[in-house]
Amino acid sequence: MLINDTSVPFITSDHPVVNVHSCVSETEFSSPEHADFYYPISPTFAYIICDSDRFTQGKNRVDETTVVELNSKQAAQAMMHIIGDTEEAIHPYKKQIGRRYQKAFHGRIVV
Repeated sequence: MLINDTSVPFITSDHPVVNVHSCVSETEFSSPEHADFYYPISPTFAYIICDSDRFTQGKNRVDETTVVELNSKQAAQAMMHIIGDTEEAIHPYKKQIGRRYQKAFHGRIVV
């Protein structure tokens, strides 16, 4: 369980479960070797199942840098929509929506 006591809330999307493992490419759409499945439940709580040792079992308090990273990955893997508890929560991530899916194979852009 991830606990967010920072001033930056967790956001979610229309694709709420995302693989945030460091081996996941942001430019290639390929099967990763490992998975850290991240699922934000609320602005202050998220659930994560890890292959990596990044987080321990039980409760993990996260810092603002980690929240921003997880929110960025959530937005990048969204199909069309991101969701937050305020407009200010989603504003920094609007331009990242679907970033991972915008590149198709052979470098062509898919809209």
